[in-house]
Parts: sequence; structure tokens; C-alpha cells
Amino acid sequence: MRIITCISFHGTGSGAVDDFLKEFDNCPSAPTNIECRFLQDPDGVSDLEYNLVENPHRLNSGYALRRYMKFARETAYGYRKIFGSNWLKYSQEYVDSLVTETYKGYWHGDLQLLSGPQKFIYYSRRAKDKLMPKPLKKPFRYNYFPNQDYYHVHITRDEFIEKTQAYVDKLCRLLNPKNQPFIVLDQFVATSNITRYLSYVKDIRVIVVDRDPRDLFVQQRRYGDHVLPAEPEPFARVFRDHRAMIGDIPDDAPVLRLQFEDLIFHYDEEMKKIVEFIGEDWSHHVAPKKHFNPAVSAANLQMWKKFPEYAEDCEIIAKMLPEFLYDFEKHVGPMNRSKGAKSGNAAAGSDARSSDTASCEAVKESESESRFLKDPEALSDDHNVLPEDAEEYAEPGAMSLVTDEKLSDAQAEIQALRDEAVSKNPKKKLTPAEVKLVEMNIFRHFIRFCSENKLRWTVDSGTLIGAVRHGGFIPWDDDIDITMPRPDYDRFIELAEKEKIGEHLSLVHSRESGATNAFAKIIDDRTLSVMPLRYKQYNSALWIDVFPVDGRPDNEKEFDKALKQLDILGKARAYSYTKSKKKNRNPFKAVLKKLYVTAVKPDMFLAPIRKIPVKFPYSDKKWGISFFGVYKKMDKFHPYYFTDVVWKKFEDINVRCTADYAERLTDLYGESFMTPPPPEKRIAHGITAYWK
Repeated sequence: MRIITCISFHGTGSGAVDDFLKEFDNCPSAPTNIECRFLQDPDGVSDLEYNLVENPHRLNSGYALRRYMKFARETAYGYRKIFGSNWLKYSQEYVDSLVTETYKGYWHGDLQLLSGPQKFIYYSRRAKDKLMPKPLKKPFRYNYFPNQDYYHVHITRDEFIEKTQAYVDKLCRLLNPKNQPFIVLDQFVATSNITRYLSYVKDIRVIVVDRDPRDLFVQQRRYGDHVLPAEPEPFARVFRDHRAMIGDIPDDAPVLRLQFEDLIFHYDEEMKKIVEFIGEDWSHHVAPKKHFNPAVSAANLQMWKKFPEYAEDCEIIAKMLPEFLYDFEKHVGPMNRSKGAKSGNAAAGSDARSSDTASCEAVKESESESRFLKDPEALSDDHNVLPEDAEEYAEPGAMSLVTDEKLSDAQAEIQALRDEAVSKNPKKKLTPAEVKLVEMNIFRHFIRFCSENKLRWTVDSGTLIGAVRHGGFIPWDDDIDITMPRPDYDRFIELAEKEKIGEHLSLVHSRESGATNAFAKIIDDRTLSVMPLRYKQYNSALWIDVFPVDGRPDNEKEFDKALKQLDILGKARAYSYTKSKKKNRNPFKAVLKKLYVTAVKPDMFLAPIRKIPVKFPYSDKKWGISFFGVYKKMDKFHPYYFTDVVWKKFEDINVRCTADYAERLTDLYGESFMTPPPPEKRIAHGITAYWK
């Protein structure tokens, strides 16, 4: 069994290699994203070797063993997720194997390893001895706990290495019940003094990933990470020192050094290099680009160009660390950028196929019949199967052109379905395929309307991850979420009130009487939707959501106050038209609830709710937030979110996505957003709709 570990200098991209290895069917890895660091962390195995072998001492050797077990207990929550319930058992067996003699004893240096109650007893006894009159005072004693386990260790380095290798092998086999040839552990060894750790494992391959310091600096600053300095000069000095600490690596050492940018610009070449280095067979690569897709990760390159507020700091870093800069000008070519793409576009790594005639012809063929109606059973297929390539474009392309013919054909198709259904059953329920068909029709009209009026928008949340991961709807979900910067959103409302978006389509927004939401919805009035736990139906029909994006407050207190006010008003509004999930057994409360629902209307709260976000004006140069979304403080729309965009396939059209969609989806769903959740965690809106 060979252990493969991918390591980085904190945030330099080793997770990309971890993700690539997940695409092989014979490379089991830890079931969580927890780093496996017990060899390198303070009081870990490396420190144990120093105290037992390199600097043995009659007191600190046993003390070091007790510190290791304290470390094992304190980290047990995480390591049990990796190695299971035997983590502490095997760790204690490892410690016991290193001990030469065990006896009962104690010295005062062990004080910091005592539990809270033991420390209380210790200090109480010390105080008592000091307060006693001299005739009654006992001789000063160091040993207040004579029954503690005390260790004596006398061991050679070869013996230590042999026992450590057996310990590591025993733990790793817990992760590999099928006896696969490889196992992947994240951050298993340190980047400093790598050769020290190689001897702890019988068979290991170490992959070190580094990254352009400018991107690393911007990433640190944007996420508020304090592992590295926040100022450019000390950042550059620390960056250089960390690379110097890696030490001299012999040519025959099982260590491979890679650059994160090369994994994206030279994907095929670098992946071949990894496979050959670890001794893997390509026949086991069963899910290409499912976990690591270079087109997606390209959004994390040249971040200092997307966030000009860090440009000056990055210039300082570039002058101090010229030998560590990645030559982007030399390597951008292989990514086949679209001719019309902006230099700052995160789509630099995309497969620019917007001018591909064959692709456009295929699109025209697909337009003639909706895939939902052509293959309704596709909705229940294996949703883990992802598109082989992420289709991405710097410009809208043919698929984004919503023509009059396309709109009229879709309207006619829906109307025919509705007429046929109603003729047979006046309360005919829409199938999941028909729900999506209606929503796509609304979406096309919205895109056409925004294009004609030069309004900015992007897909977001579930619709964004659907476009990126599935090339359309998330298969088990059925809604569409759109975001617009506040100026464009207000303009959209103003125009849509004067000019109809499309036939049978209506705009429902917070300014009109009877509205229940603080954001806009575009509905198809040929349908009726039923929402659970509602007392009344307010313009309930199949819809798509349009959320405004406002400025994210700089002042933390103002931000918290605004969120709290919205939370209170939102709960009061929801209470006025929603049923409780549990039956109210208190008659007095039930009467009060009924009176409240009767007297209070949801739209009474919308005016004060609307006033809160607009206090924080939207700007392309500042961070934004959708106050009416579900993510609250997690919600971060970076500067230029709506101006630096790419177009991605969504069903039979292309839709606008922020160029930094990988970062946005990581913020919302975590780094593994490209991996569909297990079936039990696939939550659908479960829209129930009827033809009217």
C-alpha cells in the first residue's frame, strides 16, 4: 500500500491534486476534508523522535510520550473521522511500544499535563504546606501524585522508525479495507525539512504544490486569513523563508514539485506527470474532471487583476519575489482564450467554442423539442454523472440569442400542453418536466427583456451550480435564481411595470399590494402553485426569482444591526401567512395567532424591509450582498461581480455567470461543490403546480 500525500505552503493549491486523485477508483482517501497532520504538528511524531532519539533526557522522554497522548486525545474528534474509533487505541499501543520501563512516579514538570481537578488538588496541597506553622510543616514535597504512570525510554533511531512505520501502516489500513494499492492523505508531511518525514512511512509519494505569491496574497487578504502577514513586505519575507525551509531534496527522493498554474494551463501534461510519479494506471481514471476541472479552477488565477485594491501591494511583492512569479504571458496561449475575451476574465482557461459551427448546429437541432418532454425519465437518472467538459464562453454565443421564433415556439408548446391537459382534467397537475419547461420559458423572456434594455444580471445559488456542474437544472431541483445589482434591479422593475415581459407573464414585486416577498418574481399566470404551510395564495404561480444586490456594509455594527432588523421584520411577516409545523396546543396562543393572521397583512412589512438594504448603495468597486437571500453574512458578491462575466450552458441556452463562479460556489457550498451530495441530502423545492 503506497501513501500519496499532497502538501502546500498554506493555500497554494494542493487540494487540486487531491481532487484529481479522487477521480481514480483505486485511490481511497479520508472521508472528510480534515488534514492528516499527526506526523508534523507540535507534540506529534516528529517532536517525539526529537525527545526520544535526538535529545533523550531522563525526564523529558517520558514527558514527551505523555504529551503525545494528550495531543492524540485533544485531536481525537478529527482523527476518528479519518481513522475511525481505533485512533486512540492504536496511538496508546504505539506509545507503549516505545517505552522501555513503566513505573509509578511523578515530577513537578508534569503539572501542565494534569487535569483541572488534579491541578486544584496540587495547588491546594502546596498552599496547605506553605501555610502550616514551622513546627507542623512537613518537608517540602515535589511529588503530590505518586501513582501517575511514569515512562523510561531508551531507544535507537532504527527502532523508533520501525515502530513508527508499523503505527502508520496500522492506521492507514483502517482507511483501506479493500486493500487498494494507494491511499491519499492530505498534508501528511510538512513542506519544511521534507526528508525528515519520509522515513516514517514504508512507501510514500509526496507532491508539493506552490503558487504565484500575488494570488496567494490576494486570497489571504480577501478571506481574512491570518496565517501569513497582511502587509506586502513581511508577506514577501515570510514567503521566501518558507520556501527556503524545504531543504535540500535528493534527486532520488519520492518528492514531486508542481506549480498550481501549470495544473490549469498544462492539464494533460501535468496529470500525466502525477500518474507516472505515483505509479498509477490510467485505466482507473473513471471520472475525468469530475472533481478537478481546470476550466473551473482558472477563476483563481491572476486575482490581483480582478481586485485592483490589492494592485499596489502586489507590485511590491512582485519586486521582492521576482523568481517566484509565474509567467502568465507565456502560458495563457494554451488555454485557447476566446478572441473577444477580456484580459481580466476568469474565463482565461475556458474552451472557447462560441464560434464552433458544429456546436451551433447541434444547438439548433436541440431547440426543436424540449429535452424535458422528450425524455421525462431523465429526471430520475443517476445524477452523479456530470458533463465531460465545462462549456464556457467569453461571449454569449448563438445559444444565448433568444429569437422571436424560439420564444413563440416555446409559448405554443406550453399552450398546447396546457389546453390538452385542461380539456381532460380542469385541475391537471404539472409533471416535473413541465414545471421546468414553464420556468425555462419565463427565463428566456427575462433574458430577452434584459438584453433589449441593457440590464446586468447573473444566475446564482442553485442555478449557478446547476450551470457549472450539470449544464442546466440541478436534476433533483426545479427553481431558477437570478441576481441583479440594485440600479439594474430598480430599472428592471420600472420598465417591467410599463412593458410586459412576455405573453402570460406577470411581474410580482414588493411595491405592489398583496406581495409576500421583498424581492421580485416573474410568474406564468397560466399556472397555480401550491406552497406548503401557507394560509393563503398570493399570486401563487410558477415563477423565477430575481434578487437585488446591494452594498455590503463596511461597518460591522451597522451590518449586524441591518441583518437583525431584517430578521425581526421577516419573521413577523412570515408569521402573518404561514402555518406552524406543529399544532398549537395552547388555546390562548392559538387565538392570538388567528387574530394576528386576520389583522396583519404580509405587505405591511415590505415597506420597512425595503428601506434597510437601500441604505447601503451598490458599487462595482465594493463588496455586495443579497440581503433577501438565505446566506446572510456568508453572502459576498465581489467587486465587478456583474461586469466580469462568462457565459455557461444552461439547458438549451447560455446564461451569464460571474467569472469567479468557482470562488462564489466555494463560499456557498464548500470546495467540493463539483461533487453532487449523497441522495439523502438532495433537497428539492418540491413545487406542486396545476394548469389554470
